[in-house]
Amino acid sequence: MGILPDVRVLPEIPWWEVEFPKTKDASIQKVLDGSWLDPADHERARNAIEPRFDDLFAASPAGYRPLWRNPMREVLVTWEPDTPIKT
Repeated sequence: MGILPDVRVLPEIPWWEVEFPKTKDASIQKVLDGSWLDPADHERARNAIEPRFDDLFAASPAGYRPLWRNPMREVLVTWEPDTPIKT
């Protein structure tokens, strides 16, 4: 196709990587609100998360950080064709 990508790692940390719930209950609720969990399973999930909270979250000045998520970086992928676009 004559297209080569230009991939750039953006310098800023994504907003969702620096904003964490401030309370234990809000942290659990954020997990329960995820689209991956059927609402019918919320009570069962809460009962599994609560006793293991300290294994799943780390307290920080920014709030409770989920330990299972690795830090992310955003990338921007752009490209320009080798040949001019005809209009």
